[in-house]
Amino acid sequence: MDVVIEALDPHRQAKFWAALLGWACADDRVRAEGGWDFELVFAQVDVPKTVKNRIHLELASRSPEHQREIVRHALALGARHLDLGQGDVPWVVLADREGNEFCVLDPHPRYDAGPVAAILVETADPAAVADDWALATGWPVEVRRDEVVALRSPRGQWLELLRVEPTEPVGERVRLGAL
Repeated sequence: MDVVIEALDPHRQAKFWAALLGWACADDRVRAEGGWDFELVFAQVDVPKTVKNRIHLELASRSPEHQREIVRHALALGARHLDLGQGDVPWVVLADREGNEFCVLDPHPRYDAGPVAAILVETADPAAVADDWALATGWPVEVRRDEVVALRSPRGQWLELLRVEPTEPVGERVRLGAL
């Protein structure tokens, strides 16, 4: 399974994410050299992003200084701060060069499997879709709460299903699946 990110300039987006994560980039694909259960795949589109994605990456940090370092690095690569109405939270919300949302999380020991802490999927009913995602990925459900259900891969990556108000998916740029 892949994280597919549609882009006006897939090559530039792949280079951004490879540089940010410290991963290898080839043919508009980005993959961790030490292994990660997903690849980032960048697919060409001809229209700019216009709506908030319901799927985004959450980056891990080891300390408050490391979190600030990741944010500085992302900004230097062309990311920008983004206000989604998150208020005063311990994580930092950014947008990549084409406006796709991602977060740089505050340190948490649960996220210890590399630079990507989790893939976050916003859904109206996490519990209703968790078993389908577990079947699709082969990952067991590790956390089951009303607001979030989280699956964890054998390598330690997380797929987190977060409860949000239902919305109509229109023009989303990030999805999970094969290209």
